[in-house]
Amino acid sequence: MPLKLIFALITSTLAILNIQITALAQAYSSDPVIHNFNANTFVTIDEIFNEFKGLQKFEGKGENNKDEFANHLKLTRHIFGYALIAKNLDSLRQIPTEKKEAFDLSIDLLNLDAKFKEIVTNEVYLEVDGHQLWIPIQDKLFSIWRDNVAGQDSVLIYTRIIGGYNTDPANSWFLIMTGFHEELQTVLWNEGIEKFNAGLDKIGERYLSKLIDLYPNDAEAKASLAYHYTEKGFSNTGDQRQHYFNKANTLFLDAERLAPDYGFQYFQQAILRYHQNRFVDSWNLIEKARENGHTDIEEKFLNQLNSKLSFEEYQKIDQ
Repeated sequence: MPLKLIFALITSTLAILNIQITALAQAYSSDPVIHNFNANTFVTIDEIFNEFKGLQKFEGKGENNKDEFANHLKLTRHIFGYALIAKNLDSLRQIPTEKKEAFDLSIDLLNLDAKFKEIVTNEVYLEVDGHQLWIPIQDKLFSIWRDNVAGQDSVLIYTRIIGGYNTDPANSWFLIMTGFHEELQTVLWNEGIEKFNAGLDKIGERYLSKLIDLYPNDAEAKASLAYHYTEKGFSNTGDQRQHYFNKANTLFLDAERLAPDYGFQYFQQAILRYHQNRFVDSWNLIEKARENGHTDIEEKFLNQLNSKLSFEEYQKIDQ
């Protein structure tokens, strides 16, 4: 199944739920950096559990003679979106009757569009950060999951949470899967860079740090995270600046060890040396970038470097 089609399905089915979010959900969360209405904030399952463990039971009467279910429901009114890494345990099923009735009642009590009940009827069995969970999945994704993910160790899943039902750890959360991506290394990279470009630095760091943790030989990821720390160091002062510059330096050196012919990293590293006032080293790295195929050096940076140490003066230096 082409990835564009998978994401098209995600977009179409999410629309029903997302229409409700702005009007319904409260803006409060304990940490809006990781608990928010974005669809792909990268978290651990324990961060979700800790955020919602204090949910109060629903106070009131359920409709259609389902008061007994209402007594067991915990509803969030914070329909936050999360991305999680999940290990497929290769089990699929229809949502059990009692759980489905409780889920449908939750939709009613939260005043969400009733159509949402019709597009969530199945669930998949996953291990997420050591927790084994049955997670409902939107029906348009179910067959794609069945045909593409079976046997895969880990995937990135996108979820929305609306609350919980009972005390069984495998069934106690209505954490609905609204999308997934089985090419884990690719999606962690893409999501991380997208977050940096959007100014969501902490989430970008989470994505790239996890990517490096899972794929320690990914030189491009290490160089990109190093460049991020370079910019973060430049925006700080004193010990904090040195802290981020040290982190950047470690990652750059490791990236160079892993992929010495990856030219772009040398340009990125040249920026670090510039911020450290090591202008000769910066020119050395520009030359190394060019030698390894990265010739498109930003004119703005070259002008800045020339203002500190001209290329003509650099060439005269006996190294």
